[in-house]
Amino acid sequence: MKRHRIISRGIAALASDDRTAYHSLREYLDSLEQNAELRRIEAPVSPELEVTELCHRSIRKEGPALWFANPTQGRMPLVGYVYGTEDRVAAAIGLSSTTEFRDFGKELAWLKSPQLPSSLG
Repeated sequence: MKRHRIISRGIAALASDDRTAYHSLREYLDSLEQNAELRRIEAPVSPELEVTELCHRSIRKEGPALWFANPTQGRMPLVGYVYGTEDRVAAAIGLSSTTEFRDFGKELAWLKSPQLPSSLG
């Protein structure tokens, strides 16, 4: 594996108009919804306990991310469990598979602890 292959491709995708990379959370959520990976909940829900419980239930069933359109506190919708699966995390950063996601992790680990070339001694 050539080092930084995935990182370089990801940076190039974000700098271009490549649709394999999401340029905003809204764009990513729209994609999840189109792929039945996001469920909208229109009923009023308490963000203190109910949101947590509903997300926990979705996690246990390996279900979709959740969009709470009408939280009982605050004026903004909430999303939960958005990055709850390896597939969703991989998609969020523009990778096409969990294999690429794992390779990306290896590349990041290498960047954290690079080795000096043997020629430097």
